Amino acid sequence: MDREDPTGKELLEDLVLLVRRGVRGPEDVIKAAPRLLTRVRATGGEWAEAMAVVRLLNAATHALGHPRGSALRALLALDPVPSRGRVSLTLTDRRGDAAVYYDVFGDSFRKDYERHLLLALAIEMQQRLRRGDDTTHAVPDKAHPIFTTLPGPANPPPPASAFKAARHKPVTPSTGE
Repeated sequence: MDREDPTGKELLEDLVLLVRRGVRGPEDVIKAAPRLLTRVRATGGEWAEAMAVVRLLNAATHALGHPRGSALRALLALDPVPSRGRVSLTLTDRRGDAAVYYDVFGDSFRKDYERHLLLALAIEMQQRLRRGDDTTHAVPDKAHPIFTTLPGPANPPPPASAFKAARHKPVTPSTGE
């Protein structure tokens, strides 16, 4: 996926470590997956790098949308208060919270969904790291075709003031005639 980790294997391994611990804050990143700190560009030391990783995780999971991003947020414990109203601290509880988004049980989620979701998260994170975009509010890439200005119509419609106000006749009930 990049020069230091061309296959992305290390990134996936680090994400698995984060899943096992949960990411309730930057301290969890420092403790569980310190190798991730070398992937982000942040000044201010280890704490700033860990905060950048947490921002990257939040941005990447939001970018994946629902249900993938929502399930990953529950699995990683990124949301402070999940929908059930209590903080899920154990991996089993967090898997159960994530499984709700796919209408399966926690063990089925682990077997059938977890690895694929982590791969999608790793790909999204890697793309954001390459672009230098670690937030959900990025500066748009002006070279991207979606941001190019399309020409307007050859004959634009007349302004609304050119039209007369329509007069409506009152509707009378029909008598069946």
